[in-house]
Amino acid sequence: MNYPYRIGEAGDFNGDGIDDWFFSAYHGLEERGRIIVIAGDRNFGVAADELPATIPAAFVLHACYPNPFNSSVTIPLEVTGTGTQHVTLTIANTLGQIAYSFPQTNFTPGLHTLRWNGSEAATGLYFVIAHSHNARHIQKILLIK
Repeated sequence: MNYPYRIGEAGDFNGDGIDDWFFSAYHGLEERGRIIVIAGDRNFGVAADELPATIPAAFVLHACYPNPFNSSVTIPLEVTGTGTQHVTLTIANTLGQIAYSFPQTNFTPGLHTLRWNGSEAATGLYFVIAHSHNARHIQKILLIK
């Protein structure tokens, strides 16, 4: 069978600063199909000798506690893998404004516990945003005074 398809720019779909691409294919008779977003630039392929020797380190943003909180909240961040991971941690309000940025950005493997003192912030919903070059995690936290 001959399926119609299309490849095109999807913009920066995953927020990593690099334009992403999409591939779509559908079966016209059944009006079903698939859309696949591919992260990266125009060079879809990577030569075998350019592949990294190890899997890049990753991180996990565990559940923040207490949540809701009234003065400070604990933010557990676990770095997995064997090397140091660059992770940017910020606290943002529902308008996307940064309420706080953590100064530490390079984390060694293991569990790290960070605290945010929200005593200067207004009551409301906030987002803990942790991201690196290959992952992003977001958690909601609620400040009640």
